[in-house]
Amino acid sequence: MTKEEWPSSYAILSTVDQSHVDFIRAATAPMAKDKIVFLLTAAYNVLAHRNQDNMDRETTISMYARVASDYPADVVDHVIGGLLKPGQGKNKFFPSFHELGNDLEMFGRDRLNLRDAIERAISD
Repeated sequence: MTKEEWPSSYAILSTVDQSHVDFIRAATAPMAKDKIVFLLTAAYNVLAHRNQDNMDRETTISMYARVASDYPADVVDHVIGGLLKPGQGKNKFFPSFHELGNDLEMFGRDRLNLRDAIERAISD
């Protein structure tokens, strides 16, 4: 499925109650920022990357962590944690900002869209 084929939104056609909202909020809860930073730092240290001084490295990790914190914890673990698993990562290089964002979107956007639809339905 290409990015253009991904569902962009959902319409909830049945009754939604608070238990649905609680379930989807739990399923889309973000990972703690310190854990995201830990995973990114570990990936940065074990994968090939362009030369950066400490300030640039910290800025890169901080920006990546800010983006990753918008996605469900298991998605972040799959995308970033997967970089640390031998044979699972796409390549041996630390991902670009674009690559990381695309992977997070591919694995997380559908669930975030469903969450948004359920929250809209409960508020109506």
